[in-house]
Amino acid sequence: MAVVSQFSTVDNLNKLNATEHQLRAAIAEAELAVSAGIPDAQKALDLANEGLRQVQQLRNVYFPNGTATA
Repeated sequence: MAVVSQFSTVDNLNKLNATEHQLRAAIAEAELAVSAGIPDAQKALDLANEGLRQVQQLRNVYFPNGTATA
């Protein structure tokens, strides 16, 4: 299997997975804040959702098979 990038390491995959976990927790909290009517909570929710999308995109590019190559 060809290496996608020198950055396709187990350590970087673990960091992406940890970041995704943190973003999902932030999304859950932001959703509660939105439902409670907290000012600017929707902005926080939108930002967290965009961050999650970017992390997932990075994982799809650097880890297309869902695993690290090195």
